[in-house]
Amino acid sequence: THRFKGESMESTLSARGKRAATPSLSYLGQFLHAQQDLHSDENPEGYVVCAVAENKQVCDRLAARMEAEPAVDTIAMSYNDMRGMARMRKAFCGMMEATALSKGGSPAEGLLDPTNLSVASGSGALVEIVTWCATGPGDGVIIPSPYYPAFDNDCAVRADCKLFEARTDSSLYSITVEALDDAAARAEASGAPPKLLILTNPSNPLGIAFSQSEIVTAIRWAVSKKMHVMVDEIYANSVFDPYSADHEFVSAVHLCAPAGIPALSREVLGLPSPEAAEAGASSKPELLGPLVHVIWGMSKDFGASGLRVGALYSENQEIATALGNLGYFSTMGNTLQGRVAAVLEDVAWCKGYLAASHESLKRSYDTLWRALRAADIPSTPASAGLFAWIDLRELLDEPTAEAEAALQMRLFDECRLLLTPGLSCHAAEPGHFRCCFAWMSPASLEAGIRRLGAFVAKRRAASGCAAPAAGAHPAAQAAAAASPLAPSGAIAVDTDSDDDELPAAIASPGSLDAALAEADRTLARSKLRRESQSSMGSPSARRPPA
Repeated sequence: THRFKGESMESTLSARGKRAATPSLSYLGQFLHAQQDLHSDENPEGYVVCAVAENKQVCDRLAARMEAEPAVDTIAMSYNDMRGMARMRKAFCGMMEATALSKGGSPAEGLLDPTNLSVASGSGALVEIVTWCATGPGDGVIIPSPYYPAFDNDCAVRADCKLFEARTDSSLYSITVEALDDAAARAEASGAPPKLLILTNPSNPLGIAFSQSEIVTAIRWAVSKKMHVMVDEIYANSVFDPYSADHEFVSAVHLCAPAGIPALSREVLGLPSPEAAEAGASSKPELLGPLVHVIWGMSKDFGASGLRVGALYSENQEIATALGNLGYFSTMGNTLQGRVAAVLEDVAWCKGYLAASHESLKRSYDTLWRALRAADIPSTPASAGLFAWIDLRELLDEPTAEAEAALQMRLFDECRLLLTPGLSCHAAEPGHFRCCFAWMSPASLEAGIRRLGAFVAKRRAASGCAAPAAGAHPAAQAAAAASPLAPSGAIAVDTDSDDDELPAAIASPGSLDAALAEADRTLARSKLRRESQSSMGSPSARRPPA
């Protein structure tokens, strides 16, 4: 029932209209409220929003660069290809070949075929279109969890699919065949045959890159079942600390290529062997086959979510034809395409811009990491993306969704801090939160985590509990102790204070600075160990929460 001019009336919308009228994110109302009273130097008590995966660190440079390009030309005034102008598609391919797809600093020139690339008004639009083309109403979509909260909206509002988590545990977050099989079985049992697998690499919300074997195993699993696979790589150019990562980010384009992982054979992808392809008429070997599709964009890597620039690389010509039709509803304006293409063609500028972005993201993440360590708040070490996955399970009154929602509301009301609830990301258990660190200034970020640290310390003091060890699971604790990459020298927080007194490291700015300085030294020691380990060439397992 809705109110209209003071009267009560039944909804006039269809069932799908009602789905669209449902807020896409559970915390959207809190975000809109917080925007009216944000933290700043002039407003130190304002809200700190750590729930928006948006990079505001260096986007002013992009705005200035785009201003140098002409706003309108005659081509922009006419209809064009609804999959994107040829210049735009070629420029985007060239930029990706020189950046995320490069190897050892050498661009992957000629790897991509611009005729297989489509652009649209944002990556979300392309996720929705591929889902709409690959599935039918009521079909199942499988996604390893935790995952990006808006996938529920992207895949269900118009495509009317049912989503099923391939559940990973809360320690190593590995994608396994067992988890995929379990999700498929649950989908079949509910009458939603699985038709699409969505992978996000690097991961949102974990901030990690999955191993090559995990991605290959998942693709092989899905393609062997004739399922489509959509690999969301919109953070491909946001790997800010590759030397600390347990796994190097490698695009699915490389993994599926003829020279990629042998386990992902041409036969599995439905492609001819490299020899047969070479003997054929095609000038470029196919990379992905008809069932694998890769999503890129500029919203995250370039800090340009308002421009609405998304790209799909797919060799499925039926999907390309469908996009020529469906693109009519979500195409980029020709003027914008022309200006963005001119920027992307300046590859040297793009590489410098992304390098500056990586440096800025690393500084912001280090600020977050130091503050979390100072307060003994566990988190999964991140190396990519715009967020960290933090563990506040110790603060739950009970391990339920209701308790997580209550904690999230307390943090919003008492700390004036907005975090993404873990269950909105379909976490395996309540109590985890996604903390985005690139939407605000470093000062606001540090203020927000200082408030969180004070809240955590008071709760520990009230309950008489000490800070948790690295990871709540015994296996995770053992792995943390054994891993040469695990940070050491955690900063202890005094939990013996009275309820109304804060530990010295939190209450006193000077003491906090000392704690952060010690965390800096810990970070430096950890980096030295990583570099030493890297030089020895020793492999390591993915680090558990620390």
